[in-house]
This record gives sequence, C-alpha cells and structure tokens, in this order.
Amino acid sequence: MWDDLELAGLDAVNISLDTLDRERYAAITGRDVLDRALAGLDAALNSQIKQIKVNCVLSPDMPLSDWVDLALLAKDQAIDVRFIEWMPMVGEAPVQEDYVTLLQQELEAKFGRLQALRKDGTAGPAEMFALPAFKGRLGIIAAMSHSFCDRCNRLRLTSTGRLQLCLFYDTGLELKAFLRGNYSDTEISAAIEQAIKNKPAAHRAVAEKQEPGMYKSGG
Repeated sequence: MWDDLELAGLDAVNISLDTLDRERYAAITGRDVLDRALAGLDAALNSQIKQIKVNCVLSPDMPLSDWVDLALLAKDQAIDVRFIEWMPMVGEAPVQEDYVTLLQQELEAKFGRLQALRKDGTAGPAEMFALPAFKGRLGIIAAMSHSFCDRCNRLRLTSTGRLQLCLFYDTGLELKAFLRGNYSDTEISAAIEQAIKNKPAAHRAVAEKQEPGMYKSGG
C-alpha cells in the first residue's frame, strides 16, 4: 500500500494518536485497533515518506504520563510528535487547567530543556522544539492559551462540498452548488474570495475574551 501511495506522490503523512494505552485508545476511537494504528506508523517509518507527524490532542481526561509516552516516539525516530491544546466546542465549558504548560514542565523535568526551533515550512501552526538526544521534534499547537487566529490561513473543504472557514463557526460556502451549477471558473473564484474575506477574525473562545457576548468576524 505504501509503495502505491509513494508512487502517487505522497511525501508526508499525519497520524492521529492520542494515547498508547490500548483501553484508552479503544474508548476514544470506539475500536480496539491500537495495534493496527501502530503498525501503520511503523510502515510509514519504513517507507520513503519524507515527513511523518503524530498528532495528539491534550484531552483533559487523559493522564500526563500518556503524553510523555507519546513524546518518546520522537526519541529514536525522526518524526514530529505534536501536542494540540484542547479546544472546547460550542456548548462545552472551557478547560481551566493549562495542560500545555504542565506538559512542557514534565517533558523538561524528564528529558532536559526544550529548545525552541525556528519556524519552517513544515511546522504549520505548531511551535517546534528539540530535546537533547531526541532524533525527532516535538510540537505544541496552543490555539487557546497562545491563540494564532490573526495568522491563521486554514480553510477546510468537507466531504459534502462545503468550504469551512473556521471550525468554530457555521460560516462557510457551499461549493457543491457552484460546482454542479452553471457557474464559470471566474464566478466560483469570486465567490471563494468573498467567503475568505468573511473568515472570522478569531475562534469563539478568543472572540469572547476580546469582547464578551460578541463573536467577531473579519471583513
């Protein structure tokens, strides 16, 4: 399978892996297939794929030790293990604990000082760090405590044909109607450009801090 993907031009892969504990993995995913996920990671490591990222969400109900175990994946392998700060969805209470700081303190206590790395084109929104004796890198995506909304250039095209401007808003563009309708490329491009101009200036939690009771959008 990996040979076919490489021949098709795949040169980077992201793998979601929130824990290495089998029971907790099954509880999160609804399937007892941690062994298959790890086998997929091993296959990627043994392929010619140039960049491998492991993404872990810092879920409030997970033990700190699980995240440390995941960080160790980058010790002997040249991969990026990225920790993504928990972002409550609409209707969920914000997390009071600063898990990003807790994780950084724990990693430094166990492995040494985290060395901030200069941003490159592969980091995306993550702040990247090196640790002594680690072949790979660690990344922190702190969208709540260190919001980067003012620098966000992300758009998402869903499986239903919707151009989603921000995960925390319902604003977007139903591209399917344009693509299936009698619209020219120029008209579609103009509609996308106008939608991007309406991309929210900040996700809801940040907007609420800026101006309680108001959800701001960019113009």
